[in-house]
Amino acid sequence: MGKQKIEERRQIKILINQVKALEKTMNQISLNSNEIGFNYCSCNLFLKQYQALQNEAIKYIKFPALYNQYDTTKIINVFDLTGIEQKEIFESVLVSTRMLLTALEGIEDFVDDEIENLKNYISKRFRLIFKEAPKNEYEVQDKLENLFIANNMDKGLDYDRETGKFKFSGKEYIPDFIIPKYELCIEVKYIKEISRKSKMIEEINADITAYKKEYKNILFVIYDIGIIRDESEIKRDIEKTEGVHAIIVKH
Repeated sequence: MGKQKIEERRQIKILINQVKALEKTMNQISLNSNEIGFNYCSCNLFLKQYQALQNEAIKYIKFPALYNQYDTTKIINVFDLTGIEQKEIFESVLVSTRMLLTALEGIEDFVDDEIENLKNYISKRFRLIFKEAPKNEYEVQDKLENLFIANNMDKGLDYDRETGKFKFSGKEYIPDFIIPKYELCIEVKYIKEISRKSKMIEEINADITAYKKEYKNILFVIYDIGIIRDESEIKRDIEKTEGVHAIIVKH
């Protein structure tokens, strides 16, 4: 990867962190406003901060329609706005900030990097959560969700669990986890018996065919209780389809 591309990705990550900070601050004000009677007189300040970030982000986003733009030369003095008007501006900017964040996080090269970062995070940290071997696949799913939470991922925003049901070839599929901003679904597999190995591979192949109709990226997290001997062979067979990834965690 060239130096220019590396610098571009670095700038995108900085922008994402700045937009996240803006969204977090505004969201906190929005959540607390009813409790403490807080007004929205800061609406113009946030509008200017958002627009400055949007002006920088436009260098990297290919689809301008995915976010809003404001003309800061036409901002009305906050003292000439009613409380309701201030709130309307504030909420509009908050929605726009979330849209901008989604657009930035949807940049293809950045998504590839973030999926790789997620894979590395799971590979390094997941095994450490288990003091004892899990008893079933559902327990592995619970622990994986705990890992997401420990990584400051919010359910309903950054990820969701057992949502996005769809039908394929007459069968219903429900991903264990989805991360919408990466067009990623995550399936957990648990193997503790040698007789389960061939069945698991069949399930994975069926999942790939189905999930590829709905998701660009698929990640299989396989928790192995001493059954898989040749990890590279399993991963090679699974990852032969573009956008499909596999992690094998050995207990």
